[in-house]
Amino acid sequence: MTQAPEPLFTIKELAALLKRHRSFVFAMKSRGFQMVNNRATFGEAKKWLEENGPPRLRKYRRVE
Repeated sequence: MTQAPEPLFTIKELAALLKRHRSFVFAMKSRGFQMVNNRATFGEAKKWLEENGPPRLRKYRRVE
């Protein structure tokens, strides 16, 4: 039996599913999250977040 493909979500829909603001998804995109035609699956987003962490977290500390 074949499995049905996951539905594709827009930025606004994906943000609602992640319980975040749209700017969070835009931050993900700026850090490398791929959205073909501005659509992605919820599974892809969750996997990316597990591998990369929150997009707004500073990756490097400031050197003083």
